[in-house]
Amino acid sequence: MKHGFAAIAAGVAMLLAAAPAAAGALPSDLVAHAADAGASSARSTPTAVDQQSVTTQLVALASGALDPSSRMSATVTATNRSTMDVEDAVLELALTERPLADRAALDAFLADPSSVESRLAAQEPESPVDQVSSPVATGGVSSEVEGADSASEAVGSTIAAGASRTFTIGASPDELGLPSGRWGVWGAVLTLRTPAGDVFVDAIPLTWQGAEVPQLDLSVLTLAEGTESSAATVLGAANIPGVASAVDPTLVTNAVAFDAGLVERETWRLASGSPDLTSLARAEQTSLMELALSLPAATNLASIGRARWLAVPAAIDATSTEAAAALGARATLALPDAAGYAELADTADAALVQDDDALVLVPDAGLTDALSQYRPGTEAAEARAIAESALLAEEVDGDPVLAVLADTWRPSSAEPSAVLEALMTAPWVQPLPVSDLLDTDPVDVELPANLATEADLPAEDVAALVGTLEDLTTLAHATTDPDAALADWGAELLGAAEVSLRDNPGVRDAAIAAALAQAETTLASLRIAESSDLNLLAETGEIPVTVVNDLDHEVRVRVDLTSFSPNLQVLEDPTITVPANEEQAALVRVEAVSSDNVSVSVALRSTEGAPVGEGQTFAVRVRADWGNAATAVFSVVLVLLLVAGLVRTARRGRRDTRAEPAPAPATAPDPEAENSDPFDEEPTDPGDAADPGGPERTARD
Repeated sequence: MKHGFAAIAAGVAMLLAAAPAAAGALPSDLVAHAADAGASSARSTPTAVDQQSVTTQLVALASGALDPSSRMSATVTATNRSTMDVEDAVLELALTERPLADRAALDAFLADPSSVESRLAAQEPESPVDQVSSPVATGGVSSEVEGADSASEAVGSTIAAGASRTFTIGASPDELGLPSGRWGVWGAVLTLRTPAGDVFVDAIPLTWQGAEVPQLDLSVLTLAEGTESSAATVLGAANIPGVASAVDPTLVTNAVAFDAGLVERETWRLASGSPDLTSLARAEQTSLMELALSLPAATNLASIGRARWLAVPAAIDATSTEAAAALGARATLALPDAAGYAELADTADAALVQDDDALVLVPDAGLTDALSQYRPGTEAAEARAIAESALLAEEVDGDPVLAVLADTWRPSSAEPSAVLEALMTAPWVQPLPVSDLLDTDPVDVELPANLATEADLPAEDVAALVGTLEDLTTLAHATTDPDAALADWGAELLGAAEVSLRDNPGVRDAAIAAALAQAETTLASLRIAESSDLNLLAETGEIPVTVVNDLDHEVRVRVDLTSFSPNLQVLEDPTITVPANEEQAALVRVEAVSSDNVSVSVALRSTEGAPVGEGQTFAVRVRADWGNAATAVFSVVLVLLLVAGLVRTARRGRRDTRAEPAPAPATAPDPEAENSDPFDEEPTDPGDAADPGGPERTARD
């Protein structure tokens, strides 16, 4: 194959000599490679491989922090995606000639490793003893290996076509040439050398502990907000001793709290829904923020539900921080993307500042960025965080430092973050609770009154949201569980005022319109059913009023009926309980003074007397005299019926008891028998018992 390629190269060279014009039509890389191949045809010719077909990845690094007893080791996987073998592949490790002076030098090295002078420190496979690596005089890394004989045996490895090969390069601090008696951060560059070209692998910082690194008092705070799933992921990734968390308590269940170790770790509270504190403070209407702070926690752990809260405004100005302090915030967080952060960090250069009575926590932007955004999920991220903290420890000279991982930190899983764990366990890092940081002496500053006003929520929109919130709060007090009802109904209002919508006014306007429309529907869900005119035909009676409850919460309301005429007096305003999504009739007792057509209105009130729901107005035809006349007629009818019944009974009794005339006897009565008992059972004369002329016992007798 090599000889065939040499022939092809020679042919190309002949074509170039014979037809110069044609050479201009060939790709420049092919022309250059053909010339090189023709010049070296006397020795083995490298295989022509497209550099893009070979990819590499750093899959393991141990360790980003070296001490005299440790050993640096890096594992790289190289994949050959071409159809030809790649031969003589060598993995090289180069170190910067000198340690990186500070964090700015670290940033410059990571942005462009070739901008810093480097030297070859190790390679895999190792070179033969008779081959020497030449140092680099200028920027970049030398890959030239000089042998005693140009035909010496190659030292590289072969990567078969369509296959992968793993290289592991390792070296002790002495082999790397790291000096004893001092510490520092060196830049390391991994490169895969092939005859067809070099493939850059990675650039990583190595922190050398030849001497003791200065101590760094470090507070790390993560923010868990957004959705339940994202909050659970953040809390799980932050489950590392020494790392504090600020959480939206409505998103944290008991299960999440225990899984994330919040019972043992320092926990702070965030305002639920992340409302735009800066806009609300400028409009001087902070009731939405009060709602966000009053929403019940999803867990019954007092350490979360009753934790002190930290404010996270969009602008670090006096208006925002004073409003936060007035609402009871322990401190205000100045996130790096907030308006006014850069000016504050440059002016104060401290983790804790104070303006009047308002405390402001100022995280270090460089460390925060290194932890949250630098190549997440890679081995280089851990090495960068360690190196950043070491250089920062020397820079701050004993002052405490804060890192805050907000919405830019998106861990891929709920497993504890390897980067955070490596940082918090670095020998020079001393974890500092945020509460202890707040007890240190702050630096006095004077914040500007207002910043970033062009992105604020318009005052009229704030007023509309606040007014609607007041109506919903009144309605919630008519339910049997006001806190739960207000939490349900107020969530959409908070969503319309979310701080993240400052960057998208169009979406924010749509969210406000949707929230107000939904609130209007909620407010109309408790009402008096429409009714036709009613009749009252007595001096006293009950007027039925139907209460409709289309809410998802049970309500207890008082039915307040008002008469617009003295001819109808209301005796009682009944209080009824209406289940969710049902309706129920309330009977209002009234008294009619005289007949009239009376207009009445019916309103619903909470048990505290505040009006709720929609009322109704209808007419009542009062006919009290009709009722009296009807009663009199009914009474007369009853009397007549009674009299008729008595008369009929008397007549029937006389007819039944009247005697019929008896026939005259056939013989004259015996005078002596008049005083005797005709029914005597023992007659004196036996013949008298059969005497047919004796009296006959009848049924009547």
